[in-house]
Order: sequence, then structure tokens, then C-alpha cells
Amino acid sequence: MSKIPQQGEQYENIENVLNDLEGLSYGKSVMQEPEEKVNKKEECDNKSLINNNFDSTDMLKKSHLTKFIKQFKLENEICYHGMLPRRDICELLKNNGDFIVRISELCVNKNSHTDKEVKRFMLVLSVLHQNNSVHYMIKVSKNKEIYISDMAFKTLGNLISYYVEKQIPITKTGKVKLISPVPRQSWELQHNQIVLKTKCGSGAFGEVWSGTLTTKNDVYEIAAKVLKNRSNINMNSVREFCAEARVMREYSHPNIVRLYGVAVNEDPVMLIMEYANRGSLDAILRKRKLRPNMDERILYCLQAARGIEYLHEKNCLHRDIAARNCLLSDTCLKVSDFGMTIKFRMGEKGVKMNDINMKIPLRWSAPETVFYGKFTFKTDVFSFGILLWEIYGEGKAPYPKYQMKEVINMLHEGKRLQAQSIMPDEIKFIMETMCFPQECSQRANMKEVIVYYIYLIKNFFR
Repeated sequence: MSKIPQQGEQYENIENVLNDLEGLSYGKSVMQEPEEKVNKKEECDNKSLINNNFDSTDMLKKSHLTKFIKQFKLENEICYHGMLPRRDICELLKNNGDFIVRISELCVNKNSHTDKEVKRFMLVLSVLHQNNSVHYMIKVSKNKEIYISDMAFKTLGNLISYYVEKQIPITKTGKVKLISPVPRQSWELQHNQIVLKTKCGSGAFGEVWSGTLTTKNDVYEIAAKVLKNRSNINMNSVREFCAEARVMREYSHPNIVRLYGVAVNEDPVMLIMEYANRGSLDAILRKRKLRPNMDERILYCLQAARGIEYLHEKNCLHRDIAARNCLLSDTCLKVSDFGMTIKFRMGEKGVKMNDINMKIPLRWSAPETVFYGKFTFKTDVFSFGILLWEIYGEGKAPYPKYQMKEVINMLHEGKRLQAQSIMPDEIKFIMETMCFPQECSQRANMKEVIVYYIYLIKNFFR
């Protein structure tokens, strides 16, 4: 008997597991990942910067970044968006002449001893010109002034005001002019709005803290995901964080955790969400005195289904449905953690992992995900079936008596988790008949699950 996977052990590499199993291998598929193709090195692409005649002295080490931000009073400018990734920046530039100032990362050279790329940070001006976004590095002179071309200024505000008021091109040979600064969005939060109070937990991404968020209208209790390795932060980590925020900020539903915003203007980078005072569902299930009664379990099943159905209606695939990613407030369950979530383009029905080294929650995954790397709405339905099993359990991970290799073989042979004795037959039917069929075409969709569930509540669960 193997130990129950602990936090951080739920995500495993498909290839590593299957390579050890005789007769099984990672399958190939023509399905492709639908996410917008974003060059992972886009923030380290020297050629993307127009005025790229610079050396490493023009850039900042991470340790100098905070001082630089304060010295040139970047926070005072509404057009300063901190470390917001380029994908978000380009979405904000809508009209020619719109501009934004941001912090970016540059690959300077390779360390001669380790052969690793040396990365530095820089201040970048992004402008929409002739319906294309162009990017200029803002340099620092020997006199500690900032400049783009031939004019140097003591603050970012002075630089911006000069080019906006004069309406002259920002370089001698170019035609790009600055017209309208793009202000920070309502979801771009300032660090001075946030107070971290109590550390609630940690994970692969970093730490979770409870605290408060102060806005013009109110003070909110919040949960903050704080990016790990503050002293060694890089734009890849920031992009992953902001990708999760990009998904969350589009949605509003009682059974989806609400996003207040991201704080990316300085360290530490944070994702700010509503606070669920009772914590995660799996933690509640592990504590005998806190375990939900039968009525509450029935309600949690329905609320989770409604949250997932809402995502599917928005063409959004969660890909990590599990009790650990369901949070409880006083009144309801909320689906959370959108780090693996993707959104389909119109007409798309499935995706295929591009990265075979991607770690996924195998114990919560459908057979076609495990063997072929496929993700569809029906793989979320399968994972919802696993969640039903968890809700009627005691906080144990799925297949608690089996090692991962045995779980893979069970999935290959069509074997499934057995319903607990306390699970009502009606819920067992949903789990086994609507969620667990080997062929995804035989599974129900989440709307069908909810329709049947409401029928059960009206006729059986009174």
C-alpha cells in the first residue's frame, strides 16, 4: 500500500509513469493546444526592442528594481503597469498613439561558468503605431536620468509630458508619437492597497496569505497568492500568474472564486481573490469534527457542478477539478485555482498537450488524458466524478490503496473507484453512469448532470 499523495505530489508527469508500464505508451493525437501562441522568450527577445543599441549597463539586476521604481517615481504615473506581461499590455493598446510603460526582462548573455542565460530587467515603452504595437527601451544615463532618444529627464512623468505636449516623434528617425496614456485597469492593484496578515499555506507557485484589500468603496477580506522566489523572480513566472488572472477576471458566478486583481508593479507579485473563510474542501473532509453532513454534501455536489457548467458555457476548460481546488465559505462551495485552465476558440472542442513534460493530476484525470494527453469538456466531467467520490470520502486522495502505476493499469482496463457506503445510490449513478464511462462520448455533459441532479433533489433529497 502506498502513502496518500500529499500537497504538491498530486501532479505527475505522464511520460515518466507510462514509460515504466509494459505495453503502454504516451499516445499521439492531431489535436493541438488552442491557447494563443505566445513566444516563451518574447520578453527576452532583443530584436523586439527598436532602440536596441545597448549593453548590460542599461539594465537592472533584480535587487536594484525596487530602488529604480522609487527613484524615477514610476508609481506616480497612470501609464505605468509594472511587470504586466506583453499579452495583457497589447490587449490594452486599442487606438494609435495609446502607450504604456512596463517592466520587462532581457536575456543579456550566457554565464561562462554555467552556460545559463543572464537576465536583467528594463523599463519599456509600448506604443500602438499604425495598428501595431512597438516597444522602446527607456535607458538610464550616467547622470541618472532616463531617456529614449536624445532628451533625458529626471522622472518618467517629465519624459511622458514632454513627448505628449510637444507631439514630436520619440526618436529622431521615427514617426511614433505618444497621444494617450493607458491607465491602470481596475484589476491592476497597488501594493499599498493590500495588507497580508496570516499565512494559510503554500504550494508549487508560492504562498497563500489571508489579509485585506482597501479600495475607494470598501475594505475586503482577501486571499493572496504570493509568487515564490521573490529574490529570483522572472517573467515566465509572472506570465503564468497573470494567465490565471486573465481567466478569472472574465467570470462572475456564485460558485466561482472572485478575482479582485493582480499586483505586479513591484515585488512580491500577488494574485488577489475573495477569501473563503472555511478553507479548502479536502482539508474540511480530513477533519472528523468539521466534516459536512449528508445535506451539505448533496449541496456541495450541486454547487461544484454549477461552477463547472458555468465555465463550460464560457468555453473554458478547468483541467484541475479536485476537492483541494474547491473552497468553502459560510454559504457555499466555490471552484478555484485556474492555473491549468484554458479557453477554447469558437468551434474548438478539445486540446492536446504540446508539452509532454507537463505535470497533470493523474489520479483525477480521464483515461484519454492519461494515455493521449487529450483534454475536452468530457475530461472535466470525468474529474467531476472523482470529486463526487472525494465529497463522500474522508479527505483521502483517489485510489488511496494503489500506487500510480496500478492506477494507470486500472484506467486502461476500465476499472473505476468504488462508491463509499455513505454515498446515496442516486449520486453513485451520476458518478458511475454519467461521469465514468471509458468512452468520452458516453459521458454526460455538465448541463445534463445538473438537470438530473435537480430532479433528484426535487424527488428524492427532501
